[in-house]
Amino acid sequence: MIKKFILNCHLNRFQFSNTLNNISKTLYLINQRLGELNTEYEMYQEHTIKGDMNEIKRRRMNELQPKIHIYKQIQASVSVIEDAKQLISLGGTSDEISMLNEEIQTQIEYLKKYQDEALTQLIEQDEYDHIRQLNVEVRAGVGGSEGSLFAEDIIGMIQNYASLQNWDCRVISIQKDTQIGKGCKTGILQITGDNVYQQLKCESGVHKVIRVPETEAKGRLHSSTASMIVLPKVTDNFHLSDKDLKYEFMKASGPGGQHVNKTESACRITHIPTGIQVVNMEDRSQERNKQRAYQILRDKLFAIHVQEKQERMAQSRKSQVAGSDRSDKIRTYNFPQERITDHRTNLTMYGMEKMLSGELLGEFIQKYQEKIHNAKLQDLLDELSNENKK
Repeated sequence: MIKKFILNCHLNRFQFSNTLNNISKTLYLINQRLGELNTEYEMYQEHTIKGDMNEIKRRRMNELQPKIHIYKQIQASVSVIEDAKQLISLGGTSDEISMLNEEIQTQIEYLKKYQDEALTQLIEQDEYDHIRQLNVEVRAGVGGSEGSLFAEDIIGMIQNYASLQNWDCRVISIQKDTQIGKGCKTGILQITGDNVYQQLKCESGVHKVIRVPETEAKGRLHSSTASMIVLPKVTDNFHLSDKDLKYEFMKASGPGGQHVNKTESACRITHIPTGIQVVNMEDRSQERNKQRAYQILRDKLFAIHVQEKQERMAQSRKSQVAGSDRSDKIRTYNFPQERITDHRTNLTMYGMEKMLSGELLGEFIQKYQEKIHNAKLQDLLDELSNENKK
């Protein structure tokens, strides 16, 4: 009897908004935004009926579906609450009143859950987080040969973390430090797996080490750096114009061998608008070196494109999230003290061996992701609040 009455009662708009506002101001603002999206969704439904849909509209409609699902759940819960209140006002037995109050509390708990789900859905997502393949490029920075030894440690840390995540990790190239016959002047890894870009994108930047170098006879501490760039796999709709590329071929240089300095197999490609250059001489074939150089250049330019787009998104939200720049010093590894400090989140952990084995890296990544999420959440709440004041 009660359930039938609840389903058949109707709310006016004032009652509905008042109920939401009393439960949560945030929920009230969220419902307004979801209502706007529902209007947009209904428009696409009309286009579907008329047969006037294209791929862009269809993709947008699919993006809206989970948000609209939450919107309808909110409507249903508030309707049940208002109908229960009306029944209470009509009077009834103590058991009936108690049951109705329990129903109201149950629906309020549902609404709290819907609020969290809606906030997650409404927060602006990185459109490239779905990318499952990327290259990690690590370069030795300041510190001479010690910098190349540290770069080798960073390469190993990423390989170990990839293994813990069950990602496929392949070494594309490792250029050793010829002065010491080891270390890594430049190293490139190709990593494939679920959530790989979503996690590793925050590792782009300068990593600093404090320790006594192997070559230090007097036992003095030195500071060295290694830089990391995370290059997501290029999407199919990202193209380079031939008129923007300059190709040059030259003799390969290296430690010696039959083909070194005898054939013009090495290829250098310059992207004229940006001045970015890529040289590849890994293969004896000029054509294969050309293809590889083009692929590396395309990856670099796509990474810049992604970064610039993310920066524009942050500026439009007026977010000031430290560490978004690839040139920022993001983390310091203090070997004597076994201390690792992330300068973007102020998270400090101890245990250098666990860090380099990849065991602690996930906690640093998670902490940074939480910071980004909270910043986006605050931006969203500020945006909703400002819209309500207009």
